[in-house]
Amino acid sequence: MHELSLALALVETLEERLRDRSGARVTAVHLRIGPLAGVVESALRAAFEVAAAGTLADGAHLAIERTSIVVRCRACGQERRIDGPGADESDGFVAHLIHLPPTCASCGSSAPAVIGGDELELVAAEVVDA
Repeated sequence: MHELSLALALVETLEERLRDRSGARVTAVHLRIGPLAGVVESALRAAFEVAAAGTLADGAHLAIERTSIVVRCRACGQERRIDGPGADESDGFVAHLIHLPPTCASCGSSAPAVIGGDELELVAAEVVDA
């Protein structure tokens, strides 16, 4: 379960960024996660709760924005957004790969490049001072 190592790194980053703000507390953490990042949302939420316990992020809400896969044709440059099977995480990583088009819808060229959908970004943290 790599979600625990992700959650620990996230809490460590928050603590480093807020080191100079004595008494600061994180109330919410905003993440952007793509379907190709290989992150199971429920596992990340559980891991974050464990990792944040006793830290300045203890009890913080984890707000997750899901992104779509974006492909670009190597021949004509046309970009296309692939929404995949839906937000149900049980569909999993492989189901998203199945929805990747084998050819460009505009020119028919094969093997479009994946240019989005593997994001795992800390977007923002909501912080209150004591």
